[in-house]
Amino acid sequence: LYVFPPDGDDSSVIELTMGTTYTLLASHDDTRVHFSIENDGSDPPGKVDQESKRVKLTIPTSVTPVAGPFRCWQLNDTVRSKVLMDGIQYALETLQREATTNNSTIVLDLSDFSLCGMLASLLGAPNVLSIESSSGELPMASARVAQIGNCLPLDEKTTKFQILRCHAESLTNEILRGEITDGDNGEELSSSPAVVDLVVGEPYYEILEGWPIETALNYFYTVRMLKRKGIVRTSLCVPAQAVVLACGIESWDLYSAYRKELSATSSTALHVCGFDHTPLVECWRYDKKGISVSLWEYGDVVPVTEIVQLARLDYENGTIIQEGKGDDSEKSVVLMAPFIESKRTCHAIAIWVDYQIRNAPSSSNSGSSDAFATLSTGIFGKASMTRTSKISE
Repeated sequence: LYVFPPDGDDSSVIELTMGTTYTLLASHDDTRVHFSIENDGSDPPGKVDQESKRVKLTIPTSVTPVAGPFRCWQLNDTVRSKVLMDGIQYALETLQREATTNNSTIVLDLSDFSLCGMLASLLGAPNVLSIESSSGELPMASARVAQIGNCLPLDEKTTKFQILRCHAESLTNEILRGEITDGDNGEELSSSPAVVDLVVGEPYYEILEGWPIETALNYFYTVRMLKRKGIVRTSLCVPAQAVVLACGIESWDLYSAYRKELSATSSTALHVCGFDHTPLVECWRYDKKGISVSLWEYGDVVPVTEIVQLARLDYENGTIIQEGKGDDSEKSVVLMAPFIESKRTCHAIAIWVDYQIRNAPSSSNSGSSDAFATLSTGIFGKASMTRTSKISE
């Protein structure tokens, strides 16, 4: 807890005295919190008026974080980074094994912050380009992490690592060729068409943080667009697929916060923890539109139905496979999710995305096809679902 005096003068610091009443004032915006203390009634009226006119101190803008707490936690997840690195390494080895490219292999990172691009460059990819579409400070932070934190490119004579601050829609073969041929190996590549051999991404977009379905779809349509423009020539992609999953959940905390009482009147208004939520629920139909909620922050979330697959986005083949039986006239899909918990209430439907990353098969299955590692945006894998159910019982 940070408590600031009314101004920087030490003489203005309020000394707390036992038996005296004080008020702790708090104000905040999206990035900063400010606290101050005022004495209730013990100061002369003139002094109180003078203090009230002073500008309250705020936390300096220089400490404004580039990434939020959840994003920082995500980037510090070593298991997640290891899965991405293994997938990128396997994809690079596949390109070398199939002899589809030479030392001019081009890797394109389509996610904000360039994490996968940095991993590809550290694994020895000769040409890495990263598209940074964010309009904030994230592209500059990405460049600092790449150049200062990881010393990229590792060898300026044989490898390249470039960050392009633009939208993927504006990328062309000419721009791609210009970025790659600017150096010692320009003569080698200038006569050949500049096309991407490998597309990588977390996926992550700063503007879509917290919205997994929109993020997965944005990555899908971006990759498909680049393929149709002839900028991407290979079907190899990290991740290879995205699976949209859902299940019914019980959470009385969520229910009390977001339910809408149709019979509520001014005398029986909806209150949550003493606050009137009627204006909030009136302007947003939670039963019609989704909300972005981190379920791991709620301790009482219990899955009450089986996990069902809603759709599969194949980034490599550019197809979306929607599960269930659809009505051609209404284009609707009906999916059945049987209950697995009796005597429980389904308050909401949780939807998340599992990214499938192609990886090398294990030694026991060396003769089989590629294996897949999973990066999930949700908290309900099969193991966690079983564990949660046992705890709930």
